[in-house]
Amino acid sequence: MGKKAKEDIYSTANFVSLYLYSGYGSISDSTNVEHDYDCLLKWMMSLQANVTHIELNELTSGRAFIDALRVIDSNYFNDAWMEVFKDANYEEREWRLRANVLRKILKSVLKYNEEICNNVISKNILPNVMVIARDGSKEEIIKFIRIVVAAAVNGPGRDGMIKNIFDLEKSVQHTLMLTIQGWIFIPFFMAKLEFEGDNSGELEVECKSAVLLENNSASLADLSLRCEQMEKQMKHLTAERDSYVQEIDKLKHQLSLVCKRNEDSENERQREISELKIQIETLRDSLDESESARDQMATEYDELLRQVQHSQMMKENSDNAEKVRKLVDEVDELRARVAEADALGDYVATLEKKLGSVQFLLDLYIEVVGDLKAQIKALEELESNNLKLSVDFEEEQRKSHTYKLEAGVYKRQAQSLEQRLEEAVEKSLQLEKEKQLIADRLAVLDQEHDRTLWERNQLSSRVEELRKRLQADENSGKSSPRAEIDVDIESKIALAGDAPMEIKHMLFKLKHENRILTETLTKEREQQKKCFDQASEEKCRLQSIIGDLEGKLSSLLIACAVNDRDNSGKSNCENVDPQQDVEEVCRLKGKISRLYECVADKEREIVNLKTAHTETLEKARQVIYHLDVAVKMNADDSNYTVADVEAMKARLVQNEATIEDLKEENNRQQIMFEQEERLITTAFYELAWQMHRKASEDRLAACLSDPVTFLAEQRKIVCTKPSSSSFLSTASNYAFSSSVNPSSSALFHKILLIRVVVLAVIGIGYHLVTDVFTFIWSHPRVPASCY
Repeated sequence: MGKKAKEDIYSTANFVSLYLYSGYGSISDSTNVEHDYDCLLKWMMSLQANVTHIELNELTSGRAFIDALRVIDSNYFNDAWMEVFKDANYEEREWRLRANVLRKILKSVLKYNEEICNNVISKNILPNVMVIARDGSKEEIIKFIRIVVAAAVNGPGRDGMIKNIFDLEKSVQHTLMLTIQGWIFIPFFMAKLEFEGDNSGELEVECKSAVLLENNSASLADLSLRCEQMEKQMKHLTAERDSYVQEIDKLKHQLSLVCKRNEDSENERQREISELKIQIETLRDSLDESESARDQMATEYDELLRQVQHSQMMKENSDNAEKVRKLVDEVDELRARVAEADALGDYVATLEKKLGSVQFLLDLYIEVVGDLKAQIKALEELESNNLKLSVDFEEEQRKSHTYKLEAGVYKRQAQSLEQRLEEAVEKSLQLEKEKQLIADRLAVLDQEHDRTLWERNQLSSRVEELRKRLQADENSGKSSPRAEIDVDIESKIALAGDAPMEIKHMLFKLKHENRILTETLTKEREQQKKCFDQASEEKCRLQSIIGDLEGKLSSLLIACAVNDRDNSGKSNCENVDPQQDVEEVCRLKGKISRLYECVADKEREIVNLKTAHTETLEKARQVIYHLDVAVKMNADDSNYTVADVEAMKARLVQNEATIEDLKEENNRQQIMFEQEERLITTAFYELAWQMHRKASEDRLAACLSDPVTFLAEQRKIVCTKPSSSSFLSTASNYAFSSSVNPSSSALFHKILLIRVVVLAVIGIGYHLVTDVFTFIWSHPRVPASCY
C-alpha cells in the first residue's frame, strides 16, 4: 500500500473519531425522534433493493425486522429460524400476538449479538415490545432498530454493512454513527482498515493513537464532570438513605407496637409485617451495596486518572493504544454502572413511596385485605379467562370435527323425535275420534233415557185416566175388577183395598224399588257426566302436554340449527351440551310412552263406565217393565215371586254398597293425591335448592381452578354415566343393600325421590308415584334427611 493510501486511511479514521466525539456522547442525546426514525427507516430500506417504503404495520408486526435480519446474516437467520414464524399472522389485529412475534425476534437478535458478535447488550436499553405492538411507539421502535444496527455492524458481514452506511446521506450516516457509538467504535475502524489495505497493524496503531491524542482532554473533562455528578448523586443518596433508615426505624417501632397489640388474633398481619421487615433488610442491603459501588467507582476513577496520566507520558509507546482501549471499555462499564445507579435511585424512590403507604395500610388493614381479595379474585378471573382463550384457540380445530359429528347425531335424533311426535299426534287424533264416538253413544243413551221417561209419562197419564174411570165407576155404583196403581201410596192402597196383604206389601216394595232405581239412574247419569267431564279435562291436559312437547321439540330443533351454523362458521361452541340434549330426547321418549299408557288406561276406564252404564240401563228397563206389568195385571195374576223380590233387594243393597265403596275409594285417592302433592312440592324445592347450591359451587370452582377442556369434560361424562338399571328394586334387594351398607339406602331414596319429582313435574305417572311413596313409607329405616 502506498503512502498516499495510508494518509487517506489515517485522515478518514481521524475524521470519523472526531465526528463521533464532537458532542454526541451517547444515544440518549438525540432528541429529534422523528428525524432518527426516518433515518433508521432509510437504512432498513437500503438493505433491500426492491423496498422503497416501510409501513408502521410492518414494523409492529415484525415482518420488516425479519426481512432485515435475513439480509444481515442469512446463514444464522436461515430457513430453520424462519420455521418459528411460519404460523405467524402478520395481519393479525390482536396486539398480543404481534408482541409475541416481536419478543421472539428480539430474543434471536440478542442471542446473535452475544454468540456471534460477542456483544452483551444491557437490559436497561431494551425496547418494550408490548408498547410497540399496542401503540406503535416510535421511541421503542428506534431502540429496536438500534439493536439490529449493532448486530449488522458487528456481525460477519460488517464490511458490506459499513460500506452501505457510507453510501447513504450525511444525516443518515450521522444518526447511524450515534447509534453504533457504544457498541462498534473499535471494530468499525478495524473493519475499515482491513477493507482498505493489508498493512492493518501499523495503521491501526496510528489511528488509535491519533484518536486518543485528539480526544484525551475532552474525555478527561467529561469524566471529571461525570464523577462530580456521581458524587453529588451519592451524597443525595446517602442523605436519602439516612432518612429512610430513620423512617424504617419508626416503622419498625410502629410495627412492633401493632404486633404486640394484635399478637393473638392477627396472624396474617404478622406475616405481612415480617415480609415488610424482609423488604427493609433488602433495602438496607441494596443501600450498602450502592455505597460499596460508590466507593469502588471512586477508586476506579482515581485509577483511571492515573492510567490517563500514564498514557500521556507514554504516548510514544505502541502499548498505549491497548491501554487506552481498556480505559474506554472501563469508562463504558462505568457508564453502565452509573445507569444502574440511576435505576437503583428510581427503585429507592419507588420503595420510599411504598414505605410511605405502610402506615396507611396498617391503619386500614381490614379494607386493604378486602381489596386484596377482590384484586386476587379479579387476577384469578383474568388468568382463567386468558387460559380459556388460549385453550379455546388451541383446541378449536380439534373441536370442529367433533361438533360436526355431534350435529349429525342431533339431526338424526331430532328427525326420529319428530316422527315419534307425529305418531303421538296421530294417536291423539284417534283418541279425539274415539271421544267423539263415545259422545255419540252418550247422546244415544240420553235419547234412550228420554224415551224411557216419555214412556213413563205415558204410563202415568194412563194411570190417571184409569183412576178417573174408577172414580166414575164408584160414583155410578160399579166396581172394576182391575185397578191401576198410582204413584203415591194412598192411591195404591185405595185401589188394592180388597186385595190380600201380600199384594199390598208387594206394591209397597215395588214403589220403593222404583224410587230407589230412579235415584240410582239419576246418580249414574251424574257420574257419567262427571266421567265425561274428566275425560274432556284429560283430553285438554294431553293436548297441552303435546303442545309443550312440540314447543320443546321446536326449541331443540332451533338449538340444533344454531349448533350447525356455529360448527359451519367454526365459532365457539362452549355453551352446547350434547349430553343434556340426549337426556332431553330420552326424557321426551319416556314421557310419550307414559302418555300412551295413560291414554290406554283412560280408554279402559271409559269402556268399563260404558259397560256399567249399559248394565244399569238394562236393569232399569227390566224394573220399569215389570212395574208396568204389575200395574196393568191383577194382583192374583202377578208374575213376581218372593224370590224375585228378594233378588232385587239384594241387587239394590249390593249396588248401594258398591257406590259407598267407590265414594270411600275416591276420598282415599283425594287424600293420597294431596299428600303426594305436598311431598313432591317439598322435595322439589329441596332439590332446586341443592341444585342451585351445587351450580354456585361449580361456578366458583370453575373460576378458581384451571379451566376444563372439552375432551376432559367428555371423558368425565363417560366415566360418570349411570348404568341402565330398573326404576325400582325389589323389597328383598333393598333390604339386603340397606343391611350391608346403610348409606346406600339413603342414596337410593334420594335418587327415587328425584325421579318422583321429575314425574310429578311433567304431570304423569300418578299410579307410579303412589307405589313409590307406599314403598318408601313401608321401610321405616329410611333416614329423615332423605326427604
